[in-house]
Amino acid sequence: MDTSQQQQLDLTALAQQVLDQAQLLQQLLAQQQPLLQNSGSVPLQPQLHDLPTRPSYAWQPDATLLEQVPTLANTLFSQTLSDVERKAIVDRYPAMQGLKYSPPATLPEASRKFSRGQQREDATLQGLQYSASAVFRPLDVLTHELQRVLPSSEAERIFTIINDARTLVLHLCGSANVARNGLALRVINPFLKLTTGQEDYTMARSDLQEALN
Repeated sequence: MDTSQQQQLDLTALAQQVLDQAQLLQQLLAQQQPLLQNSGSVPLQPQLHDLPTRPSYAWQPDATLLEQVPTLANTLFSQTLSDVERKAIVDRYPAMQGLKYSPPATLPEASRKFSRGQQREDATLQGLQYSASAVFRPLDVLTHELQRVLPSSEAERIFTIINDARTLVLHLCGSANVARNGLALRVINPFLKLTTGQEDYTMARSDLQEALN
């Protein structure tokens, strides 16, 4: 094979490589196009962590982390605390000024009509609200402490995770309130005239009256 023939073969091979690369680039662009079209409707989020998420969510805390946070080894629905133990934990952390931690009272119009079973149900839900609200004491103190020590490059990511945790606890407290409101609505006389007051109840009395009208 002479030199000219070899050069021709080299050029042909190079052209084929260029064509293959162009086709690959077109495929990649086609895959990215739906993401680009939908990007305007989905707010951008910082990368919060390096763990996989569902459906491939699976991670295990290492030995060092388990030593520092031993409750990571506990199951989620079996541990309870005595009142003394719970109070000892909560009292380590000051309350945030202006944030009310005690759950709202039951509407008196409803509580007067509660059966014993309904009274126990409302008291149980109120107790769960009280227990859940205590989570904010250490969580908010942690947020305050991290604000002082986190580098600015990590702050957005860490505080987004904390805000997600706080949002989920708020959802728990609010869900219990919705359940208490439903319990109250089931026993209230729709024709009862409600009086106004400054007490803190699970819902505004005006909202209750509007729901019953």
